[in-house]
Formats: sequence, C-alpha cells, structure tokens
Amino acid sequence: MKHLNQIKEWLMPAILVLSISCVSAQTIQNQKMIRPRKQATLPEGHIYLPHEKLSIVKDIWNGQRRIHFEISNPYIRERELHVFLKLGAEELSELITGTYELFFTGSALALTNRSTGKKVLFVTNHDSDGPNMHIKHGNVDKLVDAIRIAAYFKTCHQP
Repeated sequence: MKHLNQIKEWLMPAILVLSISCVSAQTIQNQKMIRPRKQATLPEGHIYLPHEKLSIVKDIWNGQRRIHFEISNPYIRERELHVFLKLGAEELSELITGTYELFFTGSALALTNRSTGKKVLFVTNHDSDGPNMHIKHGNVDKLVDAIRIAAYFKTCHQP
C-alpha cells in the first residue's frame, strides 16, 4: 500500500506533463513552417519554396533583358535565379520584390505573388505547349517566353 501512494504521487505529474506535450505538439503541427519541401522528393534541379521573400532586379546583361531573383533563407543555401527574356517580352511592372511561392523546373519558373495571388510563368523551349503544363503549374495569369532560366548558388560564377 505504501508503494501505491508513491506511484500515485509520481503518476499525476507525469500525466500532466504528457498532456501538455500533446497539446504543444498539436499546436506545432498546425503552424505553417517557412521552409522548403524536402529536395529529395523533387526531381534533380527542381526548387519549390512555398513562402519565400525574393529580391527582384530587372536589368540588361550582355545586351539581353534579364530578371535577377535572389533567394535567401536560413533553410537553404543562398541562390540566384536569372531569367533572360526574349525580345518583345513585356516589362512586367507588377513583378517587384516581395513574398512569392516559387517553383522552378529547369525549363520553367512559376512565381505566385502571395499578397495578390497573381501567377507569372516563365517558360523556355515552348514548355508551355506541353500537355502537362496545367498539371504542373495550375492556372497562370501571365505567360512569358524566356531564352534561358538559370539557377546558381551565390558563391558560384555567373554567366
């Protein structure tokens, strides 16, 4: 009987700690963590970032119009994306530094502005003509032809 009282004294705090842990775990599961999808689940060379702050600079490099995107977050190495636009491509004045959902497949770059919900899709080699474009990228507000889309780690030499 003496041991039963001691077990009871230890059991009550243990149950309290366990219930607090469960409530805390449920709260953490319901939070949206700002980190990329595991790269192992994506094909080689693909990048998916659901909620990313992008610095966007439009310039001319070697005589070609370019849009330069800088990605910087604590979960991945810092990267840069360069989109070289075809002649006659529109200015894209609504594409400014801000928070975007980013999906890069090598031949396409989809950017969805998180505040407006507008999606811009940059494509090379007529990737937009593929039968799976809507499956891969969903509805697109603006489709832009690009000559090339390249991704670099910030420490690497750029073209």
